[in-house]
Amino acid sequence: MAVISSSSVNLATDIRDVLNANGSSCTNDVISFFDSRAVINKDSRRKPVSYGKDFDMTDSDFYAVNFGYSIPSYSNFPAMKNDIANGEDWGYIRPSGGSSSPYRLGDFRGYDTDAEPPFKMTLDNGSTVAQGQSLRITTNDVTDLFNWGKWEGGTVTSFNLGFCVPEINGIYMFTDIDQGLSLNDLDYEKLNVSITSALSTGSYTGYLVLTTFDGANGGNTWYYPSESDYGNWWILRSGGAVNFTVTAPENPLDYIYVDGSGTGSYSYVDGYYQVSGVSLSISVTTSSSLGSTAGTLSVEIVVPNHYSGSGTSVTSKTIASFNSSDVKTGFSVDKTLSGQDFNLLTSKEESVSVDIELTFVRSGETYTDTRQMVIDLSEA
Repeated sequence: MAVISSSSVNLATDIRDVLNANGSSCTNDVISFFDSRAVINKDSRRKPVSYGKDFDMTDSDFYAVNFGYSIPSYSNFPAMKNDIANGEDWGYIRPSGGSSSPYRLGDFRGYDTDAEPPFKMTLDNGSTVAQGQSLRITTNDVTDLFNWGKWEGGTVTSFNLGFCVPEINGIYMFTDIDQGLSLNDLDYEKLNVSITSALSTGSYTGYLVLTTFDGANGGNTWYYPSESDYGNWWILRSGGAVNFTVTAPENPLDYIYVDGSGTGSYSYVDGYYQVSGVSLSISVTTSSSLGSTAGTLSVEIVVPNHYSGSGTSVTSKTIASFNSSDVKTGFSVDKTLSGQDFNLLTSKEESVSVDIELTFVRSGETYTDTRQMVIDLSEA
């Protein structure tokens, strides 16, 4: 990293050396520091900008010209999406010389060759995410934009922030200003994008965008704007898209543990055994991998080979069931249930294996699994 000191007494020499060490071909002619011979990192907050002032630029002056950025805007979502596909990005406006845009060596004070884009995104939980889970993004606080001249007069309650995925013509809206969810309410280190079944398995790109469009119905939801939807749109400079891969949903039941046992008594009735007085003990616990998004768990205890009492065919019979809501990491419950009577067309047994059928519903998705437990039998 090279940063030009804000107190350098050999400013011109330092500028030339720093620029040339980072790809420029500047000479001792200071004009070369400002024209195309100078390779400028446009993401440095301190760099030459076009502003009609001869000396002593202030923070407010840099804000007034958006730190030298040229920020494209769009009148509808499809136009913005098309420019994303074409690699459109924020530009850089160099000073052109003369009284309205003078060359100021002082603009280089604090110039940073390694400065990163102002809204660079990182993926905190990796670039591979399963359907039903969330992609977690970290970026810088976008409310800083409202100190910039581009949005002079704008407020955090005039704009929404979203995550655009061009491949599905969709945008995940983090905010909804008319529902009271504004940019001030966001944690920019934990922007969660819910990955629904709208994103089939495959590879995607994502961009942060700012918009005056408001159609998110509460925020934290996907929306699919059309050309007729009003509003202005801006792609936030994040140094390019984040690339992520969506995989088939994990079965959250892998992180829900169910243990069970039971007792009952049997008696012989006309060629089959009738089991009665069934008592069941069921415990449910969860692991930390289940996550904080709650779901509803349905548990059914099923005898797979119940005999109806006639003929020789058997069928399944649910002998007990219960539901639990708010099932997530940290959930646990113990249940003692009285089971219905059932019949067995077998020889006398000391125990019988039954199924624990599980159904878990979370975020609109349904997952199922079957486990086993044993009911110990004694003769009545």
